[in-house]
Amino acid sequence: MSISSVTGSTAAYDAYFNFAQKQSASSDSPDRDTLNSFSTQKTVTAINTSTGAAETQTLRATPLAVAWAPQMFVQGDTNNDDSLSLDEFQAQLSRIGVGADDVKQLFSSFDTSDDGQVSLTEFVKGVNKSIASGSQVFNNLLDSYTRDADGNLDQTKTDNFLSAGLSLAETFWKNLG
Repeated sequence: MSISSVTGSTAAYDAYFNFAQKQSASSDSPDRDTLNSFSTQKTVTAINTSTGAAETQTLRATPLAVAWAPQMFVQGDTNNDDSLSLDEFQAQLSRIGVGADDVKQLFSSFDTSDDGQVSLTEFVKGVNKSIASGSQVFNNLLDSYTRDADGNLDQTKTDNFLSAGLSLAETFWKNLG
């Protein structure tokens, strides 16, 4: 990895943070510390292609399934009540073959308020925890919305997926920065 690619990745991530900072605070968005907990920092060493010297850079990364969790949430919220019921959660995960017992267990772990509904914040936190544990369930769910039958990225499907939840995602990630 070269410094230019590391710097480019860092610049793109910083641009995203700067955009989010310019947005007004919203009660629908978790606080900054909570949002930052969804990303990890990694220090990498790369060779500067201009000087040949080894340099270190610190990068922040958020798994794509976590970053796009609000869009997955919108896909599952079929009655548009801003929460997922067990039936909605099960219907969503059945598209990737997750069995009923596993869905119930996941739903229970996501529903931290124990009110029988999964809010957007609970969903994003649950996806983050699932990804951090090494589970591929939500990566597979994301793929089901963005890839064709051959497993190739489908730009039209991806664009439709992202645009369907764009407003909710912008509101959710607003306090990130």
